[in-house]
Amino acid sequence: MQDLGNLGTAIRPLFFTIPNTVGRQSGMRCYSPYFRSPETIQYYDTKSPFSRLNYVIGGGGRTLVDIDFARNVNPNWNVGFNFTRVISDKHLNPARRRGDRNAESFNYHFHTNYSSENQKYRLLAHFSRNAHDAVENGGILPEGDFASFFDDNDRNVAINGNPISGELRTNYHVFHQYEVSKLLQVYHSLDRTKQSNYFRANNIVQDTAFFSKRNTNVAAVDDLGQFRNFQNEAGIKGDVGELFYNFYLKRRDLSFSSSYKNSIMQSAENAAGTVIRYDFSDITNVGFDAEYTIGNFYRIGASVNHKYLEASYKRARVAPDFFFLNYGGTFNDWRRNFNTTAMDELRGQLNLQYKNIVLQPALSLSNIDRHIYLNQEASPKESVQLISPRQTGSSVQLISPELNLNFSFLRNMHFDTKVIYTLRTGEEADVFQIPDLIGNAQLYYSNFLFGSKLEANIGLDVHYRSAYYAYDYAPAIQSFFRQDNFQVPDVLVADVFVNFKISRVRVFLKMTHVNQGFPDPGYFYTPYYPGVPMIFDLGLNWLFFD
Repeated sequence: MQDLGNLGTAIRPLFFTIPNTVGRQSGMRCYSPYFRSPETIQYYDTKSPFSRLNYVIGGGGRTLVDIDFARNVNPNWNVGFNFTRVISDKHLNPARRRGDRNAESFNYHFHTNYSSENQKYRLLAHFSRNAHDAVENGGILPEGDFASFFDDNDRNVAINGNPISGELRTNYHVFHQYEVSKLLQVYHSLDRTKQSNYFRANNIVQDTAFFSKRNTNVAAVDDLGQFRNFQNEAGIKGDVGELFYNFYLKRRDLSFSSSYKNSIMQSAENAAGTVIRYDFSDITNVGFDAEYTIGNFYRIGASVNHKYLEASYKRARVAPDFFFLNYGGTFNDWRRNFNTTAMDELRGQLNLQYKNIVLQPALSLSNIDRHIYLNQEASPKESVQLISPRQTGSSVQLISPELNLNFSFLRNMHFDTKVIYTLRTGEEADVFQIPDLIGNAQLYYSNFLFGSKLEANIGLDVHYRSAYYAYDYAPAIQSFFRQDNFQVPDVLVADVFVNFKISRVRVFLKMTHVNQGFPDPGYFYTPYYPGVPMIFDLGLNWLFFD
C-alpha cells in the first residue's frame, strides 16, 4: 500500500488488481480501506457473551481501538457490534500540544443473525458507518537539500489553514436464504450504500496557487462528491455431491453528483452471474465464475487449487468510474467520455515444501487495455496542481515474478521473506507507477517459555522498495495521480519487535524505523510526504468469553 506517511491518511494499493464489480463505481476510494465492507463483517454464534479488545498505543499520537462484542439472545439469534477508532497526530509542523489531529476515523457496525428452529431459514444483517477526517497539508515544500525534508525546524508545508478532506460512508446489508434441501437453497441480498467525499477549507486564499488557476479569489471551499448504490441480488445455490453451484440475477441503481457542478449522473444496471466449484478433496478443487452486465461489461474467471499448484485466469471489461466521467469542484472540473477498460490476468504459484523449508515461486501476467487514470498537467509544487483524467490508447503489460521463502533453523529461529519484481511493457507503460522491486523479510525467535505458559516472538522486520516515480496526491479531490517530476528514493525500513501471549492476552512492542539515519535520515512513500520516523508502539489484544 501507499499512504501519506501517517496512520489514517489517504491510501491506495501499489499493485494492479481486477475489480470484482464491473459496473460503474464511485471512483473516489482513497479512504475505502478504512471502511468495513459487507464481505468483511463477521457474524457470531457465541452461545455466551464474547468480547475482544484490540488497543494499540503508537508513538507520535497514533492510536487504534478495535472492540468486538457479541452474545446470543436465544440459541438461534445472535446480536453484536464492533467499534473501531483510528487517531493520528501531525508529524509535519505539529502544534506544541497533544491532540493536534492529522487524521481521525470513527467506524462502527451493528450485526445480527438468526436461524429458524429447523435451520431451514437464515438471516444475516448489519448496519455499518464510517466517518473519516484528515487535515490536508500538501506535503513539504521543496526547500533545501534532501536532509532538510526530515528536519523539524527547517520545513514548511504546502497548504496552510488546516483544510479538511474526508468521507462519510454508510451501508445497510441484509442476506437471507431458505434451504429447500442440500441440493437447493434460495437466497436474496440487499445493499444500500451512501458515500460522501468532501473537501472543506475556510481560509485558503494564500494556497490557491497550489491547486489551480481557477477561482483564485476563493476564501472558503466546500466541495462534495456523493455516490449512492442500491443493490438487489437473488439466486439459487446448492451442493450436488462434490459440486457447488450458484446462479443469480443482480440489479444496481446508482447515482453520482458533485455539488459544485450541481450535476447528477444516474445508471441502472442489470446483471446475471454464476459460480461453480468442484471439490476433488479438501485441498484440491477447480472453479469457474462469470458475470455479465447489460452494456457489455463482464468478468470471467477460472481457477485450479492443489496442494502443489495454484493457477487462475481472469478477464474483465469494466465500465469507467463516475468520478472520471463528470466531476466539478472548486479547483478541478472536467467532463469526459471514456471507453470501457479491458483487462486480463494469469497467475500461477507452486507450493513446495521439504522438511522445514517452504518455497512458493509465483508469476503474474496482466494485460490492461484503455486504462483510465489521473495525470498531472503541471508541477504541483512549482506552479499549480492541474490534474485531469486520461485514458491510454494502447495496452500495457505487467509481468511480476514473486518468491516466498520460509524456513526455520537452530530449532527456534525462523526466516520469512517475500520478494516481488515487476516489469512494465508497452508504449504507455509508465502510467503504472510501481516499484521494480519490493521485498519484505522477517527474522525472529519463537518459543514457549516458563513451562509453556508464555509464547514469545522476538525479531526484526525489514521492508525494501526500489526508487520509482510514485503517484502524488491531490487533497482537493482525495485522489492519487501520475507524476514524473519527483522520484521517490529507494526505501529501507527496519522494525524491531517483541510479541508474547499469556492465556487469552497477546501483547506486542515495536520500535518502528529503528535504522533511521542509516542509510538515509528518512524516507518517502508518496512525493513530499515523509514516512513515520523512529518511534515506539505498544499493542494489546485481549479476549473475554465464558
